Amino acid sequence: MPGDLGDPAPEPFLGRLERLCHAGTLTELWEAHVEAMAAYGFDRLIYASTRLRLPDEMLGDADDAIILSNHPTAYLREFMRAELYTSAPMVRWAATHVGARSWRQVIEAWERGELDPAARRVWELNRRF
Repeated sequence: MPGDLGDPAPEPFLGRLERLCHAGTLTELWEAHVEAMAAYGFDRLIYASTRLRLPDEMLGDADDAIILSNHPTAYLREFMRAELYTSAPMVRWAATHVGARSWRQVIEAWERGELDPAARRVWELNRRF
């Protein structure tokens, strides 16, 4: 299909974009996004945003955050209550960079023993779920 760019998803890109733009609720928007990302192989997602992030802080106040996820409740409970998000390798990277980073880089750091103890705790949580 022209303009599809070899899109792996069953629904062409413009169709997904239209669906996102016409979502009537946050729930509809999130569900459409989760479905679209699943077509690319991303079966678990977390989105978090806060209104205020101070310059000397990596992340904003978790009590002020909106968090959307399709992870199991038990995973999110441990991830958030233990503040594991502050040690998650991809969260650390995303807080200070733009663009994409491959999970392969995190896996390779794990295999080389380069993850610090806090990041290893997140790794183990992810493996359990």
